[in-house]
Amino acid sequence: MIVSSLLFAAIVLTDTQTNMCPITTTAELNDFRSGEKPELRVLDLVAHVTSLGNAEQSGFRTLTVEDETGRAELVYYGDDIGLGEVVRFRGLTRLNRRLLSWDYPTKSAVVGKKALPSPVTIRIGELDAKRDDLRPIVVEGVVVSDFDDELDARFRIVILRDGPKTVAAYIHRGMLPDSGIGPESKLRLTGVFHRRINSWRLFQQPAIVCEHVEVLTPPPADPFAVPALGPFNRLHPQEIARLGQHRVRGRVLAVWHGDTALLKADDNRIVKIEFAQHDLPAVDSSVEVVGFPESDLYNINLTRAIWRTTPGTKVEHETPVTASTE
Repeated sequence: MIVSSLLFAAIVLTDTQTNMCPITTTAELNDFRSGEKPELRVLDLVAHVTSLGNAEQSGFRTLTVEDETGRAELVYYGDDIGLGEVVRFRGLTRLNRRLLSWDYPTKSAVVGKKALPSPVTIRIGELDAKRDDLRPIVVEGVVVSDFDDELDARFRIVILRDGPKTVAAYIHRGMLPDSGIGPESKLRLTGVFHRRINSWRLFQQPAIVCEHVEVLTPPPADPFAVPALGPFNRLHPQEIARLGQHRVRGRVLAVWHGDTALLKADDNRIVKIEFAQHDLPAVDSSVEVVGFPESDLYNINLTRAIWRTTPGTKVEHETPVTASTE
């Protein structure tokens, strides 16, 4: 495999400092990526390929490689490497002006093959960002929410909860089971734990990149069979965000933007609703809404919500509802 001369020229002509001392271990590669200035280094690394990543659309794979000094990620173009192979990677690795890393292996040679490390079964709350980085793991948990990755349409992001602890998981759409993975379903995930996903995102939490998904318990048949929305006055925002789906009933006071409504709940609270789809109830209708609690400066609101009409609520009209022009 050969990186094009045009791409190679673009690398060399950047304002990076070039250090020709080769990187030969994963520990050295990780140390280099922790640098504080743009730099270009020669890569000459022999390592065991323990995860292949996915080359669909992107044109490259983000491999997980391991040697006696530790584990590291390696960007690799091409599909001529197999899982479990011991490979010699030669080329360049770079820190750009934003101190983001990228690799340009121009040559690779398979020098052996080894058994893959067995994934470690671990509780979500036991995961350690530094110790378990790039480790193959198995976790179980209940789905709090799931939504599309806003930067890569190939992936669905699932927030998984085990007790009070949560973790994000990236699941390729081709792995999604037919039975669904909606909120309150229980999953067993096998994959690679990442302290930080190789991405343009600057602010990230640790996450799992999934290689296998097993549904232990499907989502409930009745999506409205969830706890009622409480006041939650004593919870901080992170605790509120981990609560999972809750339900509220009330009268619709206003709708706007095609996906947002203001609801007066049957306990007279005002709740802002952001719906999962552009499907809004009518103003002054009585509805039941299920969504995910989030806090603003003063209130608990619901996001990614669904709704259905109800016979009515306890709320009384203080003033008559009248039509208005724009």
